[in-house]
Amino acid sequence: MEARITTCSFQFVGFKHYGRFDEYDKLVARAFHDLKAKLEQICFGTDTTLALYEPQLGPEHVEGFFYVGIVCTDKPAELPDGAEYLRIDGRYAGARGQIKNMGAIYDDLVRWIQSNGQKQIWPSSLFIERYDFPIPETGLTLEEEVEVLLPIE
Repeated sequence: MEARITTCSFQFVGFKHYGRFDEYDKLVARAFHDLKAKLEQICFGTDTTLALYEPQLGPEHVEGFFYVGIVCTDKPAELPDGAEYLRIDGRYAGARGQIKNMGAIYDDLVRWIQSNGQKQIWPSSLFIERYDFPIPETGLTLEEEVEVLLPIE
């Protein structure tokens, strides 16, 4: 895994979802499927799809929230029902890999942050998963590439 430090600054329109952390794989897949039908309602949207996650604080923290949505080139004047606008700015450690290896990407990236003297700032900031392609009509194959971004000081 090749990790890097990057500065992110983007505008995001997405939909907030809640659920159990141990069910996120199914919940996020369903949320992305539902997002596909709403994309035409989002002005200034790009093909970059994001999932923003509340980090799990520990084993007793069983439920959390996440957003799915798209990066926008400008702030829309109007939002679709249920959508939220967020501005994301900050430093992140990032790494890329196939969706099917998501757990390993996270584990390796956390180790890289710790071994390279970086200071993580979660849970106060959201984790980001960036998918630089449109949502496929047929769903994901898990072979697609994802970039995981974890907030650092």
